[in-house]
Amino acid sequence: MLTTCAIGMIWALSQGVAPEAPRPGGFEREFDGMMFVWIPDGRFTMGTDTGYFDERPARKVHITKGFWLGKYEVSQEEWEAVMGANPSTFEGDNLPVETITHTEAIEFCEKLSEKTGAVYRLPTEAEWEYACNAGTHTKYNFGDDKAELGDHAWYDKNSDGTTHPRGTKERSPWYLHDMHGNVAEWCSDWYVAGYDPEDTTDPQGPEQVRDAVIRGGGWSDSAGYLRTGARFRLNFIFARSHIGLRVVREDE
Repeated sequence: MLTTCAIGMIWALSQGVAPEAPRPGGFEREFDGMMFVWIPDGRFTMGTDTGYFDERPARKVHITKGFWLGKYEVSQEEWEAVMGANPSTFEGDNLPVETITHTEAIEFCEKLSEKTGAVYRLPTEAEWEYACNAGTHTKYNFGDDKAELGDHAWYDKNSDGTTHPRGTKERSPWYLHDMHGNVAEWCSDWYVAGYDPEDTTDPQGPEQVRDAVIRGGGWSDSAGYLRTGARFRLNFIFARSHIGLRVVREDE
């Protein structure tokens, strides 16, 4: 069976491009000891006109530039290598780091960038939903049936009240793990209820306010909170044991 990397290489050669060129969605690559997946540029419908009030209105969003997104949530081992300490409530090298503030998540990205010479950052809320969506039009990136959630996510029905090693559930259509569940993930955006219908090209969110956006749901959350379009907020100085992060690496 061909690996994702092999598929990407075949695609690149067939298109007459160098092996280092960006690949279609799902191509994997290692940078600085961390695995990333290429998320291509594209358009998608963000939000809904029938869901919770803060997911409205539905808007057509254009992500104009592809980006590398962490295949996994940042692990405790990866965090400690950069930050020098492990704040997590549930300890284990391959468990996702958690109990971190939004400020600390940004600091991790800044220190990792300084250490490696590359540019690492939190995904925008739009990038996160686009990557999780992976071209689907369903509540979850595997479909609408929450009865199947246990195959794809650690959440309140199967987590036994703790986080779990990364990548132990089914991957998404774009080869990302734990986009639903395990730990929720900080995004770069500041939170306001609802979307600006005019802000549709690479939206960055509003100017700084008190709360930052969290996406994906975690080990303590119920199925509804794990939906692709579900949004949450938390004061940027607060930390919780079900909140971690996943990072973007700017394209070379």
